Amino acid sequence: MKGTTFIDLDDGSGSEKLQIVLNTERANKDVSCGCCLEASGLLELGQGQGRPVELKAEEVNIIGICDSQGSYPFKPRKRYSTDYTRQFLHLRQRTNSFSALLRLRNAATREMHDFYQKLGFIQVHTPILTTNDCEGAGDVFHVLPAKQQGHQHLHESEHEQSKEAEERNRQVDEEAFFGKSTYLTVSGQLHLEALASGMARVYTFNPAFRAENSQGRRHLAEFYMLDAEFAFVSSLDDVMQNVEDLVKTTTRNLLEKNQEDFDFYMKRIASKGHEESLHRTLDTQFARVTYTEAIEMLAKRNEVTHCKPQWGHDLSKEHEQLVVKHYGGVPVFVTDWPKSIKPFYMRGNDDKKTVACFDLLVPKVGELCGGSLREERLRLLETSLKKAGLADTLSW
Repeated sequence: MKGTTFIDLDDGSGSEKLQIVLNTERANKDVSCGCCLEASGLLELGQGQGRPVELKAEEVNIIGICDSQGSYPFKPRKRYSTDYTRQFLHLRQRTNSFSALLRLRNAATREMHDFYQKLGFIQVHTPILTTNDCEGAGDVFHVLPAKQQGHQHLHESEHEQSKEAEERNRQVDEEAFFGKSTYLTVSGQLHLEALASGMARVYTFNPAFRAENSQGRRHLAEFYMLDAEFAFVSSLDDVMQNVEDLVKTTTRNLLEKNQEDFDFYMKRIASKGHEESLHRTLDTQFARVTYTEAIEMLAKRNEVTHCKPQWGHDLSKEHEQLVVKHYGGVPVFVTDWPKSIKPFYMRGNDDKKTVACFDLLVPKVGELCGGSLREERLRLLETSLKKAGLADTLSW
């Protein structure tokens, strides 16, 4: 429209932008992509398709200018890769893809909280700094005050006999800020187990840290993790049903309440068939198969190109996707894993070889979450702690 200037205003609260209609004679020439504006006028029904309302502006003031032709890294109507966007951490929330991601993450977090609150669970905040290595795998970040890090590194570089190294570590621990080895938490689970003995149903949604030197999506150094514990459960099926209900409820509500951001991701970012896979997940009961059955199935299919499936070993990403494919492309609970590759706290089965646990495998991702019955038989638990070398640190 001749003599009219159109400005798209975005405050980040949603995927839709408010169109400002302004007489060109009143338009400030310094208005550019990325600048901050204040506009006043009359809000009217929109004239264009997909614009329910628009602002017929009487005045537009610039609050903050932006050098869109110079150092500002994003241009209008242009798509950028995630690798490029990550270079500008302080500005990436201005892109459509990252702002949509943050809104979806906010909605998913709210839905998970609502799910457990409605079931009578109590949210608790477990420690970030802890003396417990929950998984016992050793992939933890050791915490020391900055003034002690150089001292610790000096000791780490020395080549000593095992007894001398043990004495060295003891001395370093005694000198440490906390009086003993302290880590960034890998999980709040053990704290939740203790709390569940008095509060029955508890959960936490806290940051977790893993010292796994990987640049992939599956192994992050820092991430948020939902942990839940409830007492007096003797059936693994009950735990799996709780997880299935959580996944389906959260996903269904995301689709219903955040349609615009969801559609944006399906059109711009998701791989082909992803939306169909999500709806299939919602409409189908999750499959349930034992670890032994999964290994036997993989061996018969003979489609594995890298690591051959072998009982007593973990499943690779390729194995996980083949299992999901075999069961119709729906999420699959793989249960009853070998005791030797799972943590000490999982309840042993009658066969003495496996434990009552599961990993939930989902399309295009692989393992989404895991769970188990907890070992409540004191003598067996003490034996497992000794074998794991955790009898002293987890004596409580």
